[in-house]
Amino acid sequence: PLGIETAAGTAAIADAMERDDFDTVVTATVGYSGLLPTIRAIRAGKEIRNRSSFYSAGGKIETTQFSDILTVYGEVSWSRTTQSFHGMMPDVSLDDLSFNGKISVFPLPILEIYGKADLRRSQFTDDSYKTNLFVDAGVRLKLRKFEIELTGTNLTNIRDYSYTIYNSLDLITYSYTLRPIQAMLTARYSF
Repeated sequence: PLGIETAAGTAAIADAMERDDFDTVVTATVGYSGLLPTIRAIRAGKEIRNRSSFYSAGGKIETTQFSDILTVYGEVSWSRTTQSFHGMMPDVSLDDLSFNGKISVFPLPILEIYGKADLRRSQFTDDSYKTNLFVDAGVRLKLRKFEIELTGTNLTNIRDYSYTIYNSLDLITYSYTLRPIQAMLTARYSF
């Protein structure tokens, strides 16, 4: 009686994107549930305004040329989260960078000396970052069927890894409790 139409379900939302009585669509759904309606709105020529976007890139490098003397492995990834409020609040973009790698040296064919690192740098505000570095190292000796390994973990001795990001309307908390610095001696025998 009042000229109000009602509909329900995913198909109804997607169908609504092709109506002629509006020309701008604001998407604020996360993941797959917002994909079909957004595609239908794009096909209908609507202006798309996205509240939140996530971008990422990464790569890795691994050596094999001198693998009997030295191996190097590294992996880096970067991500950016952006939020746009179309004039209602300032737009926000936050970056996250991580690098993990391992280097192994083989001074003898039966001896490996290695180190591993995990570096993470997270942006909280325009000029505020948190950087954490986690380091492990070890020595491995292989004699035929017998192997001895001495490993040191959490060499930077970070015991709590936690922070909270207040990003416009979002609150994100990360919290990890780690073991303190430790060493472990392992012996293995292959039958």
